Amino acid sequence: MKKSIILVSSVLIGMGVSLVGCGSVSVETIVLDQPSLTLEEGESATLTATITPTDATETELTWTSANEETATVTDGKVKGVSDGSCTILVSSFNGVTATCNVMVEVAGPDFESLVVEYGDESWFSYGDDQSYISVDTNPLNINSGYLSSSSVSAATSGIKEINEALGLPDSLYSKMCEARAIDGTLSEEYDKLRVTWHYHPDQGLEVTYEKLD
Repeated sequence: MKKSIILVSSVLIGMGVSLVGCGSVSVETIVLDQPSLTLEEGESATLTATITPTDATETELTWTSANEETATVTDGKVKGVSDGSCTILVSSFNGVTATCNVMVEVAGPDFESLVVEYGDESWFSYGDDQSYISVDTNPLNINSGYLSSSSVSAATSGIKEINEALGLPDSLYSKMCEARAIDGTLSEEYDKLRVTWHYHPDQGLEVTYEKLD
């Protein structure tokens, strides 16, 4: 009798599994909204995966990065870690996949942190979008004969500190200090950064740091 009960139970369980299996709809394709992605170090973006058919029942997806030292991914959110490229793979339970090629670039200058660290409204100005920073040793254009040497010193020290924070060469600061009115506006470009400066005896030295795309 016990053997018969066990046998019947096994048959019922088997039938139940079979019925559930018949009611499932497998994923056929996965399409990502972005086949490629370019990020700066520390920047994040989210990939959206569209599954077909729309009535698929096994919709759980697994996200993986081919190189987590370059970029990581969590539930479609990709974060750039370091300069380089890698592939983000998304796969379904039944083995359907889609990929996104990710390029991670060296981050541009962090102007926001410079504003927090060195900002002084008396000589410091910047764009609301953090696209540039300007330092003016004589923002009110006071006649040089009446200009406070301490305020000039604070502004020029700020320029030097900003140069150092941005990793710019010492020679650039020397060029700025040696600028003459006759030289007009001078400019140098570095990785994702343009620096321009000009000097006038009565208006002082003004330096602008501008992000490049």
